[in-house]
Amino acid sequence: MGSFVDLSVAEDFPLFEEEGTESPTLMLAAAAPPYNLFPEYFDLHAEMPIPGAGGPQPRVEIPRIRTTSDAGSIRSVGSDRLRATHACTKCRQRKVKCSGERPRCKHCLDFGLECEYVDGKRDRTRKEHEGLEKLCTEAIGLLKDVSLRAAPEDQRKIHHFLAKAEREYATLLSEPTSTPASPTLKRSHAAATESPLEDQKEHGEDLITAEVGSQGEPDKLDEDLTRTQESRATGFVGKNSELMWMRRLKMQDNQLSDQGDDGRAKNPYGPPGKSAEAADQRLQKSDTRRGSGNHSESNELISESTYHMDMENVFLRNHIDPYEMPLEDTGRNLLRLYLTTIQDTFPVIEKDTFTKQLLAYYDRRARGEPARPHFRWLGIVNLVFAIGAKLSHLLRAEWRADERDHLIYFTRARVLAFNGEAILMHPSLQHVQFVALMAFYFVTISHMSRAYSLCGVAVKDAIALGLHIRNEDPNLNDSKRETRIRTWWSLYCLDRLVTVILGRPSALRDHECSVPLPLPIKEDQLATFFANMATSDPPKSHGLEDLRQKSPASAAVSPLMHCVTGGEAAVPLNTDHFFKGRVELAIITGKVLTELYTASSGENSWHQAQSKIQDLVKSIDRWREKALPKEFDFSRPLAADGPFLRERLTLGFFYYSAKILAGRPFLCLVNDRIEHQTMQSKELNNKEARACVNAARAMVGLLPDKPDPAFLYKNGPWWCQIHLLMQAASILMLELSFNCGHMPHDKQNIVNALKKLGRWLHTMGKDNRAAERAFHHLSELAAKVGVDLTPPAVPLAQDVPDAKFPRHEPFLDPMQGMHGLHGVTDFMDVNHTFQPQYSTSVTQPFTTYDSMNYGTALPAYDEFGILTYASWPSALGGGYQNGFGGDGGQGQ
Repeated sequence: MGSFVDLSVAEDFPLFEEEGTESPTLMLAAAAPPYNLFPEYFDLHAEMPIPGAGGPQPRVEIPRIRTTSDAGSIRSVGSDRLRATHACTKCRQRKVKCSGERPRCKHCLDFGLECEYVDGKRDRTRKEHEGLEKLCTEAIGLLKDVSLRAAPEDQRKIHHFLAKAEREYATLLSEPTSTPASPTLKRSHAAATESPLEDQKEHGEDLITAEVGSQGEPDKLDEDLTRTQESRATGFVGKNSELMWMRRLKMQDNQLSDQGDDGRAKNPYGPPGKSAEAADQRLQKSDTRRGSGNHSESNELISESTYHMDMENVFLRNHIDPYEMPLEDTGRNLLRLYLTTIQDTFPVIEKDTFTKQLLAYYDRRARGEPARPHFRWLGIVNLVFAIGAKLSHLLRAEWRADERDHLIYFTRARVLAFNGEAILMHPSLQHVQFVALMAFYFVTISHMSRAYSLCGVAVKDAIALGLHIRNEDPNLNDSKRETRIRTWWSLYCLDRLVTVILGRPSALRDHECSVPLPLPIKEDQLATFFANMATSDPPKSHGLEDLRQKSPASAAVSPLMHCVTGGEAAVPLNTDHFFKGRVELAIITGKVLTELYTASSGENSWHQAQSKIQDLVKSIDRWREKALPKEFDFSRPLAADGPFLRERLTLGFFYYSAKILAGRPFLCLVNDRIEHQTMQSKELNNKEARACVNAARAMVGLLPDKPDPAFLYKNGPWWCQIHLLMQAASILMLELSFNCGHMPHDKQNIVNALKKLGRWLHTMGKDNRAAERAFHHLSELAAKVGVDLTPPAVPLAQDVPDAKFPRHEPFLDPMQGMHGLHGVTDFMDVNHTFQPQYSTSVTQPFTTYDSMNYGTALPAYDEFGILTYASWPSALGGGYQNGFGGDGGQGQ
């Protein structure tokens, strides 16, 4: 007989599930005696057990498996044997039982094998699902980010795809699944389905041009700037200038809403896009708005809203000897003012070399030796004196001369190095420095149009000399290379400042520049620093890249280092760290102007503009948090005798100015102009508008409560201080013109800040005509928003004795016994004629002209255009033909 298979009922086979319990319990029917289905013989009389017959069978409950606390093992029911819940890799390969101990099981420990536990199939599936889920989330975020810079057609495709993905995911959520959805995707879907309108229609901020913001239409001009002499002097003013903000306030119709009675935007705006069709639609909508009257243009000219002094003449009609120099004491004082307040921010000249050359000049003249340096060097000296003379009048220095002496210095410099021949000469480093200083001088006297033009000339000449890119010439001295780097960045900061003030396009393009950032090392330590770098073993040239970045166009600004080791010496924190920080902030400010205020910005959607502004604001804040040394933190209380006061105050003003520029597009009634705008977009508009106003208030907070112009002139950016104050004042008045709709609970604080600015400008106006004009405009506009800035009755400035700055003697004519070169119109009084008064008073800043014969020998000039000491005796002994130096007037 063949053998039969005994198919007994398995003991642990689950047959029933008990009803009414939260956790199903496995039940088992009572086991019957084993029996054969195919026996050798059948006992017909034996009773076969029939499952389920004879009523319900008794069932045995199998309890839930309990997990022990050790090493992933479990204990079988009714047994003391431990079973591993997860076997190691070696035990799986060898097909042996694994004890499950961690980090090594018993089998691997006995045989000396490397024990490794890998994820099981269920764990691997779960992790793969999580990875795919994360990848999908990142892909959705990337698509949203790309859509901000894509064309309108591509934006619609991306939005349709994302909407389809959200709908499919919603269907997936509604279906039962064994794999629960992750909280991240659930939150994303909940946020996407909060507003049913957003599922049915596209976001309104995606369909409207960025012109809906406060910058309006940056590609249009509503005034003929060639009509009058005043308009030609003022010139074009862009949307990012506070002059245009003030003009808009004057033209405002006091309409606090751009919505009609039905709640719909009554002033439509065109779509974004670069196509001709989109541009035509924007133009048509602009004409519609202009015709509706809400944005009607008035006869207000931009020249009537400016407080700058471009209309004033800067040419003197008197005959001037360009080779005359002031007394040594006066020259030292003027140089000191320049170096202590300007050099750290504008290191266009090499301080130590320039100072040594000037002192050497005065020393030779004191010994009675004739000295006539290069004409360009004399031009630079006179411009330095002109800037220092302007500051001496603002500070009421007791040694100051007549209020026009800075114009005399400027005229000498112009006659020497900016005449007809000099303008057409090939560019040189000295010419770049000279023109840059002249542009800076015009900024100090508030002649911004002239400053803008000259800054463009200096930048173009600098580019012609290759200062805008990295110079790797092995024959160029490292110290001189660093001097050229600082000259370039001085020009860069000046260009950014003038473009912010006037709103005109910059002469610079960041993507075309590769010059590294300046080293945060004091000028007198450069030679030692580079020597230590070169002699170290190995040479530590890589450390330079930690000190400065390669490209100004880089998105991230690296942190400044408080102490950097170069060779054997460490470089402690100093004022040159301040200049590097100023350059980094100027780079970010340039990006703000390029992204938000160019003529092509209207091609972007409002959503794109929002995204760009958020990125720019983050860059500005990141600069403050990571790139700014804590010693320069301007948010800490400013003490008059604290360290780095000037650096902290200057950086604070420029930081808040950048914040104002970035947030200005939100400071309008933009929420009333966009149909179907998402709630997220509306909240962002209000948030950034408040940030803009708070930046203006923070700028005002940098000022002491009691006006003290001397404190500001000594410790702040005095050359552009009126611009910064008027920038903050314009923002505060704009918010007041909207009835503080963005900050209804801070109206009184805004009013107080505006009044504080009024007190400062009124006090500064006693010695500064530009400040006086600024206060006049501010008073008129403040009255329009309900703020009275009428100053209290105070005595006139000349009636108030000043113990700190005693009154000086009457100005004595400096033009005594001089031979003239050019005659031009007098700036102050065309009918004024100088009456020569011969005196040797110490208050007289000029010396009597000392005629000199030109030498017959060819003079030798150094890099800065001044005669070398060895060549002076032979070069200046006789008569040189043209008097402009050995290079024919072109400089080195």
